[in-house]
Order: sequence, then C-alpha cells, then structure tokens
Amino acid sequence: MSNDFAKEIEPYESLDEEMPPPCHGELMVPLFDIYKEGKVLSNGRFLMPVDLIRESYPEISESDLGQIMEYLQSTEEFCTDVCCSLARCCLTPYVPKTEDTKQKKTRIIRVCQKRYPWMEEEQVEDILDSVCWLSNR
Repeated sequence: MSNDFAKEIEPYESLDEEMPPPCHGELMVPLFDIYKEGKVLSNGRFLMPVDLIRESYPEISESDLGQIMEYLQSTEEFCTDVCCSLARCCLTPYVPKTEDTKQKKTRIIRVCQKRYPWMEEEQVEDILDSVCWLSNR
C-alpha cells in the first residue's frame, strides 16, 4: 500500500467547515439512504431517488426537495473524493482488513462526519466500499 494516503487525506482533514443541511436536518440519514439506493423498478417503471423521497416524505415541499437533492449530491461527491484517497492506495476492489487500513478508514469516517455530522459511520463505509470496488476492479 502506498504512503500517499497521508498526503491525500491531509487537505480534507484541515477543512473545518461543517455543511449543515439546508432544511429537514432530522431526516438526512434516511434521505441519504434513499438517495444512495438509486433508482428502483416499481410496477414496470423506474422511480428515481427524488420520486422515492416524494413518496416517503410527502410533507417535504418541492422547493425544499430541490435543495435537499443538491445537498445530498454534494455530500456524496465530497465523501467519494475523500474515500478515493484510500482506494488509490489499496489497489484492491475491497477495503483490506489490515490494522493500517482500519486506521485510515477511521480517518476517512472522521473527515466525512466532521463535514456532515449527521452521517452514520455505515453510510461512509458504504461509499468507501463502492469507491474501492469501482476504482480497483
């Protein structure tokens, strides 16, 4: 495994800006899960994440929904970028179970949760697993 991880993660670790949700902060964990699940086939038609959120949370206005979708996209993009710092070092389609990798994974989770405190550890791990798979297969 390359030693470039420290160089790649340090700029993210130095960021102190928390990015609070634009609205409906109490729903971010389940909304992000719906967003990450992607489109779903239902009765012969694909439902996009925005449709699934509309169905699950009809109380969210259309203007709020637009802001939420942009926020969820930027959340995913930021965490994907952070996770790439480990994927480029692992060069495997999975996250190795070594002690060194566990420590690096902890740093990644910390960075993502610092910026998005509502995120659950499992959500960051899912992104990391996907990034390693897509980057190194």
